[in-house]
Amino acid sequence: MATYNSNLILAGGGQAAPSVAPGTIRPVLGSVVIPNGVTIGSNDTFPLFYMSAASAGHILDFFIDTPALDSGATLTMSLLDSTTPTPTTFVNASTVFRAGGQLSNAQAARATVGAAVNYTAQNLIFLRAVAGAGANVGGTPQTVYFWFNISRD
Repeated sequence: MATYNSNLILAGGGQAAPSVAPGTIRPVLGSVVIPNGVTIGSNDTFPLFYMSAASAGHILDFFIDTPALDSGATLTMSLLDSTTPTPTTFVNASTVFRAGGQLSNAQAARATVGAAVNYTAQNLIFLRAVAGAGANVGGTPQTVYFWFNISRD
């Protein structure tokens, strides 16, 4: 199992856990670089950022733009949080990461965005490979970009 941290996680500090004032919306923008020649394996993780909240934090919407990460036909990835004991699954086993494309809240499971999930403690928002890739990402590094809008009551 490999981990590919986003630029926000690598920077650490407040960037990995963006704060948002009550009653406001804040965009969280970042990227994950996958080195050339890597074959994404089952359970590889892509930590994006920590959802921080002192009271009722929410993910309002999100957008993930990905290049082709599998020239085969097996890669599926899910978008989750670290809520224990059962993580919230926003998107389950998406195939968009195979040939590239966009993943957004339009594909999210109903009742996982907006006021449906309230974060009162810090939670990691991450991608996880459910099924590994059938081939590597190619001869150049590949970058996955993401954008989330977060708010707090």
